[in-house]
Amino acid sequence: MTKSLILQGPMVSTGYGIATSYVHKNLIKKGIDVSCFPIQISNDFYTDAEIKDVYQSRYNYNVNDPFIKIFHPLELSTRIGKGKYISFPFFEIDYFDDLEKKNLINCDKLFASSEWGKRILEDKIKHKNVDVIPLGVDLEIFD
Repeated sequence: MTKSLILQGPMVSTGYGIATSYVHKNLIKKGIDVSCFPIQISNDFYTDAEIKDVYQSRYNYNVNDPFIKIFHPLELSTRIGKGKYISFPFFEIDYFDDLEKKNLINCDKLFASSEWGKRILEDKIKHKNVDVIPLGVDLEIFD
């Protein structure tokens, strides 16, 4: 059985966009069928043909697949499908306003990019299902 999921996030040269692009490309390398709903996509990391494939993948999603959204906590209130909702928020401070808290606590699972982020989500949001997914460094961009 092929594993599949729905992925949403920006796919551009911002921090969120770089993270989403690399998560997307590595899921594909792992043989996971990804239905992608980019918030925005550019040629920073994708060829025109790859962009066409990304948009085409939306037609193949299964409504019950897990949904991963990579974005700011203020923008996590919407989702695609009705499968498990996993968010991968990025934040630099240890404070969340009421809307951010509501958006985060309503996710089935949270990913954090560091142990610090995990502690913040567990302590400030009181979320019980947080995993650390460390982000790597692309040595073709950074030396």
